[in-house]
Amino acid sequence: MYVVADTNVFSLQYSSLNGFLFADVGVEANGMTLSVLSTLARRGMDPWQEAERLAKLPRTDAVDGLAQIIAATPASRWSLLDARAIASRLVALLPAPGAGPYNASSAQPATKPTGRILVLASAVLLFGLTLNLFFSHRAAPPDSAATVPWSVTQPVSPK
Repeated sequence: MYVVADTNVFSLQYSSLNGFLFADVGVEANGMTLSVLSTLARRGMDPWQEAERLAKLPRTDAVDGLAQIIAATPASRWSLLDARAIASRLVALLPAPGAGPYNASSAQPATKPTGRILVLASAVLLFGLTLNLFFSHRAAPPDSAATVPWSVTQPVSPK
């Protein structure tokens, strides 16, 4: 299953984890290239949180952890031994453990509040227009001659 995010709603800000997350794990049996991000997402993990966790581990532990994830990914074509070689290459792309704190807000896809505001404003406008249409077409009270057209109030003379 592939998820396509609407670029008007989400934007990916810079993260020191992006090089790792968007790196290729390899080519799947169907010919598609699999990224680290997709591998982690298929396992039900938050890719940025898992990448951050792996970056904080000693390199050998990060390689072992990622290799297990790769080998256990649904429809994986890589054995644990192959996955370990792949993981070793990928873990080298992670920032060094002492490189500084990871900012979760810059590592996660950020929602733009303007998109939500636009949707909310559109909904309010639509609701207001609906109410206006509903109340503007209501019949005038029978005793209100001012709102009834003149031709309707005139008696029809018999011929």
